[in-house]
Parts: sequence; C-alpha cells; structure tokens
Amino acid sequence: MDEPRESKRYNDVTFDADLRIATRDDGRALRFTRLERAVLATMSAQPGRLFSREQLLRAMAGDDHDSADRNVDFVINRLRRKLNDPARTPRFIATQYGEGYVWIAALQSPGRGGLLVIGPLRGLDAVSGPREPLRGALERLHRRMMDRCIFGQEIALVPEWDPQVANAGRFRFSVRVDVNLEGPTPQAAFTLRHEADRRTLRVIHRPFDPAAPEQTLGEVADQLSDALWRDYPRAPGEVLQPGGPPLELRLQEAALILSPVRGDGWRYIAERATQALARTPDDPELGVIVATCKFAQLALSIDLDSADPHAYAALEEQIERLVLRALPGVRGDPLYSLAAARLLFIIHRGHLPLVESLLAEAMASSTTFAAGLSISGAIKAYVGDLAGAIRSYDRALGLCEPGTEFELYLQVLKSQALIAAGDRAAARTILARLLTVKPAERAVQIFYLDPDCAPDESTLRELRRFTPELARRLLGRLMFGPVRNFSRPEHGRAILAGPLRHLLDRFGPQVLPSELPHGLSPATDDVARRSA
Repeated sequence: MDEPRESKRYNDVTFDADLRIATRDDGRALRFTRLERAVLATMSAQPGRLFSREQLLRAMAGDDHDSADRNVDFVINRLRRKLNDPARTPRFIATQYGEGYVWIAALQSPGRGGLLVIGPLRGLDAVSGPREPLRGALERLHRRMMDRCIFGQEIALVPEWDPQVANAGRFRFSVRVDVNLEGPTPQAAFTLRHEADRRTLRVIHRPFDPAAPEQTLGEVADQLSDALWRDYPRAPGEVLQPGGPPLELRLQEAALILSPVRGDGWRYIAERATQALARTPDDPELGVIVATCKFAQLALSIDLDSADPHAYAALEEQIERLVLRALPGVRGDPLYSLAAARLLFIIHRGHLPLVESLLAEAMASSTTFAAGLSISGAIKAYVGDLAGAIRSYDRALGLCEPGTEFELYLQVLKSQALIAAGDRAAARTILARLLTVKPAERAVQIFYLDPDCAPDESTLRELRRFTPELARRLLGRLMFGPVRNFSRPEHGRAILAGPLRHLLDRFGPQVLPSELPHGLSPATDDVARRSA
C-alpha cells in the first residue's frame, strides 16, 4: 500500500498533497480549479524562480480553455483572492512587471503557522473530582486571548498538546498551564514560550480557582498578550550576543510574527505599547518601545505622507520627547540605551554628543558589539568619514549571522555609504545580494540608480510601475530619511542624484515634494537642469 502523501503548508494556508483543496487558519476551506492547480504546482515546486506567462501557459496546456496570454493573469488574480494575497504586499505570488510571476512563500512543516496554543495542561492527575471545571476555565481564557490578539491569527486550546510529538512546530508560541491543587487555594503557573528556540518569555503565577471570575481570566490574558509583543524582543534574563540585532529589528521581527498582513504588526505593537505607557507612564522601556514604533511609522511610511515634512517634524518631536524622558531609566541597559541613541541620532535634532556618549557607555559595558558598530558607522557617515563608516559596517557584518534581517540592514547602510563615496559598482554588488535573499523586494533597485547611466531592463520595469504620486512619495522618503544621514551636501547629493534624475526624466518637477530639506535645493536644481 502506498504511503499517504503529506500536506503542504505555506504561510497561513495548508494545502492537500494534490493541491485540490486547502484550509486557511481562519477555518475557511479553499478549492482550486484545474488551471489554478497547474499554476500552483508549477510555481510552488520552484520557489524564487521567475516564470514567464508563456511558461505558465504551457503548464496549463491540455485544459479546455482558451490559452490566451491574459488567462494567466486571470488565474493569478483568482489565486490571490482565494489566498488573501494582495498584489502590492504579496505573501505567495510576487509580480515581476513585464516578466511574469515568482512564488515567494516558504514551505513550512505541515500544520505550522498558528500563533499560539494553550497547552499542555499539567497537574490534572491529582484531581479527584470532575476535571471539566478546569477545562472550562481554560476555555474562557482561550476566548479572552482570542479577543486580545490580532484577528486572523490561529489561537488554539489543546490541553493534551505535546510539542515533542506530531504537533512540533505547529505554533509559534505556547502557554503551558501547570496547576497545583494542594492547599486551600488552587494555584496555576502559565508559562509562555517561543517554540522555535524554546525561550521562556514570561511565567505568570496566579491563584486559579476553576470558578475564577472573568476579571481574573482577563488579567491573565492581558499579561500573556502583552508578553507576546513586549517580551519577544528580549526575554527577561536573556544574555545579549555580540552579533545580536538592535531593539528596532527585534521589534520588527515581533511585528512580522504577530501580523498576518505586512504593516499590521507594527500597528498592533504600537497600539498596545501606547496603552501600556498610558497606564504606567514612568516605565522607561515602554517609552523607548513607543518611540521605536513611531520611528517605524516614519521609516515605513505607515499612515504618513512620506513627502510631507510637517508629518516628519511632528513625529520626530514625539520621538525626542519620549526618548529623553525614558533615558535616565534605560541608560544602564545596553539594548535600550543603544536604541535610544539610534533614535536620537536619526531625528537629527542636535543630540550627537549625547548619542556618542551613550554609544561609548554601551560598548564599554556590554557585548552588544554589532549593534553598537552600526551606530558608530552611521555617525562616521554623518560627519563625512565614509571610509571609517564602511569599516565599522564591515566589522559589524563580521559579527552577525549571514542571511538575518540584521545582516541585510547593515548591508543597506554600507551600500548608502558606498554610493555617497561614489562607489556605485560596490553598492550594486550589495544590491544583487539583497535581491537574491529577498527577490520580492525589487522596488529597492530605484535607490541604486546611477544618474549618468540608463536603467537596466529590470529596474526600468520597476520605474514603469510608478505614478507621479508614488514617485513623489518615494523621493520624499529618500530626502527626509537616508539623505539627512549625511551632513556633507555632496554626500546627500550622491544618494539622491540617481532616483531624482530618472524620476524627473519620467514625470517632471511635479514629483518633487512641496518643501525640501535644508540644503537640498541646489542639488535638486542641478539634477533638474541636467534632465531638462
């Protein structure tokens, strides 16, 4: 007898072995047509490979359908609707404009992808009476957790769950519940763990009567949901590694894990951190976390017109106020102290001496070497020492793990210093690596354009995607972000010149933000004259 074929899981969707049906984590069942199955089987078998429309048409050959080129787009669009896969923020199928499509979802172990499992429940062997009241209390806790976490994420209650057997890897987090019925009041310990590395994020010890009032269960759910975003970046007692990432990247990873849709995780963390800070305004770590969320709003243009300087100024003022208020309480903690230094540097409001002092303290008293070197490199780039900046970034790269978000972050910083120094060839080498690791991020090519060279075909396809409004926002994001990280006009001009030249060629001066950062008018005028 043939062995049963295993299902396949990508993101929040589990497909059967024949790709005929699938189940989303929200419980919705999906069925696929013959054409959709042909496209799914062809693309998912070779993730990261670019498939042209002609290749996908051949994969669909034999079906009783008109094989017009446009049918490929129709099938892709139907798949996207079923998979909840927006074209602008794809999780399964990325579009390479003018070329075809790429499958970008990573294959996971069967059943993987749930956010949280409440289980196992231990200590029931000592229960002499009915066990249903304890299970009923856990069911109420389960409902409270579902109310407090992001919609669309799977949260399961499995009292007999065993992470060592078939369910290993199914959930990102688990809550083990241990009960002790000795003594007059039953006690319970709720242990929240990150399943990938078995880190214990938080242990909550509470009296736990099976007839516990809803308020008690709500308090436990509040602490567990808060721990998901607050303790994930660094569990209590965690030893910081020399090549470990800075706080903003740790929070970014938490945002990605906690959200089924790109960008929503940052909103989730920001909302809860802001609420927590309102309850405990003297908590310095929360102050830095909220400030980091506001920086993410700037960097990712979340709910922000990236070409509006007033929007930047308002957020930067909030970041400054939060960090300065929190600073006395985090100065002895290298992770949060370096995060504060990075935030004060990035808003460019005259705090460079304080940033250098915080950096020196953290580097002298801890092993957060790579995170500190990333700030050291940024400071050197800002004051004009580009060779020194590149050396600092290279030292940091030698410490961190290849392929991590931190490594890619450092590569981007290094490439900006290389462009500012006029070494676009070396920067393009870094771009090639970035696109190898993240093929769906091809829009980043725009930032590496050479003002004196015609774009290659791949970059030209990305340029064709742009509307005047998108071009205006991209230039604003560049002008009010990376360009300001270089105080010397010639360095900022080099960073800006390529994208500005080609977007002006394509759309004209309408793409310039209404107000320009100080010192950029001569640079934009010069490029405008050259492109006229």
